[in-house]
Amino acid sequence: MLSLIPLVPVLGIIPSVALASGIEKLGATCEASYQITLLISAAITGLIVLLYTIRFEWVLKKFVKSPALYFGLFSAILYVMVGTMAFIMSVGVDSCCHGDGQTGLAVFFSAPYASAALVAFGIIVDVKKNTAIHNN
Repeated sequence: MLSLIPLVPVLGIIPSVALASGIEKLGATCEASYQITLLISAAITGLIVLLYTIRFEWVLKKFVKSPALYFGLFSAILYVMVGTMAFIMSVGVDSCCHGDGQTGLAVFFSAPYASAALVAFGIIVDVKKNTAIHNN
């Protein structure tokens, strides 16, 4: 199982590269496509965190049948989005477009940021859940 750990960050960056490529095919420059991808990733990350922190009671009522499944889904999306943001910010937009073969290695350096964000997200959700339980 530990042998799969290096694959998770690499697989997590594939959707963002596909998104940037799609934006580029629509007519944007490579640099602009990665900037737009960075903004989209930040917006989705912010939406997920706000949804879970501000509207936590709504989330519990909406997904009452299997909240753990939806938490896992939101965590996976958050991991991909934060990993994308960390990758683009650590490598830089210029290197994403014109980098050499070692640019891809930055995925492994940006993965801890995504993991740290998941830990912080989990702590926030636990605190909100315990607060909601004690208030009822």
